Amino acid sequence: SSILSAVMNGSSTRAAAGVAAKQIGIELTDASSSIYSRAASSFSPEQPGAIRWSHLNFPPGLNLVHFDLTELPRNAAAALRPTLWVFTATITLLTVNFINSVIIVAIKEPHAEGVRVLYSLLNLILIGSLACFSIYQAYKGLALSSSF
Repeated sequence: SSILSAVMNGSSTRAAAGVAAKQIGIELTDASSSIYSRAASSFSPEQPGAIRWSHLNFPPGLNLVHFDLTELPRNAAAALRPTLWVFTATITLLTVNFINSVIIVAIKEPHAEGVRVLYSLLNLILIGSLACFSIYQAYKGLALSSSF
């Protein structure tokens, strides 16, 4: 009944868990500095500042992973912003390279082969995927880090 009253009074689920643990004789340790507790708390949808990992919004158009700089602490977002600029520049340059290769092969420039378009497409896919993976790992690392 005290668990129910803790929840009904608007206490957090952590407080309700503390009441339940006290009733059965378990001592809860405060591991708020642990990266694992920070990760677990960031998965909680009821927290106002929680990162919504299930809201897939990156890269634009593909929506494979969650990436939102506004959900990070200010200094972590500032550290990640230049990485996002480099990612955007990389994808832009690879896309321009692909379009350029298609145009060069389409107007039948001497010594321009169709394989050039294939190489350009492979570069866009492989390097773009690696760039997306690296920026997401940086985002996830900063989001779960306790030092920021």
